[in-house]
Amino acid sequence: MSSPAVRALLAIRDRTFRTRIEVLVPAATPNAAGGQAVTWSVEAVAYGRLRRPRRLEYLAVRGEEPMPEAIWEVLLPAEVAVDATKRLRASGLLLAVIGSDAHRTEPLAQLVRCLPVAGA
Repeated sequence: MSSPAVRALLAIRDRTFRTRIEVLVPAATPNAAGGQAVTWSVEAVAYGRLRRPRRLEYLAVRGEEPMPEAIWEVLLPAEVAVDATKRLRASGLLLAVIGSDAHRTEPLAQLVRCLPVAGA
């Protein structure tokens, strides 16, 4: 892809990626009971696009029982490091990363799939 074409695509990406997204990393700290408590700190802030689950995706069927597992999709710039050990915070949601397609050769964006964190 030529350099002017890449610059044009980056300009489009920057106009559509408007949601502020924080990438959180875990850190274990000792608690008063002698155990470990996990705290989450902001590793990076990026702008991306958050896609709400479609109505049919909201009910994931496990056996005979529908489960309310909403899989959120987040588009992020490719240079943002995201893996399953991290969480994302965006628009009042706390999301646990379940996968990313960052291994693709697409240089502009990555699709990150997430589940909402219960009790957040």
